[in-house]
Amino acid sequence: MACTRAFVLLAMFTLCQACSLSDHPVVQSKLGKPSSLEALEKLVDVPGPIEVETVNSADWTVPLSGLLDLKSAAAQAAHLTDHPEPIHIFVHIVQHPQFGCYLVDTGVSEQLLADPGGHGISWLVRQVMPLDKIHIKEGTAHVVARMPSVCLAIRRAARHIYCGRPRVPSC
Repeated sequence: MACTRAFVLLAMFTLCQACSLSDHPVVQSKLGKPSSLEALEKLVDVPGPIEVETVNSADWTVPLSGLLDLKSAAAQAAHLTDHPEPIHIFVHIVQHPQFGCYLVDTGVSEQLLADPGGHGISWLVRQVMPLDKIHIKEGTAHVVARMPSVCLAIRRAARHIYCGRPRVPSC
């Protein structure tokens, strides 16, 4: 029992080493108001003042087994097999005439690939994450340099690593 408990604690400690906290400041937004899905659906196709540019920051190839559980019933029913799966890593530049410029996600920074450990990707994560398969098309520094105005905020669209954060100035 004591051996099992020690093993579980060691495993939890090891897994925690794979996580790192962002030092990016977070504040509650004072913009907007609650709305319904129906109201959004009525307005989603109406042209408005917001401009969105989507940039393919990098291409990445990872094993499909790292993205999906190939042993699941749905994957087996679809006859999925493990193979290199191409992924695109996007950054979105949202320009609002009144509220300014925002980044949604951050793309991929050349700095992150040069020194992943120095930018929050732990040794454990680097062992299973094929960073050498990331090919930058337009790095975050280039995206930020050509933005029409100063970045006001960064928004992650999903729970993943800020791959471009090392090159984004404080927003």
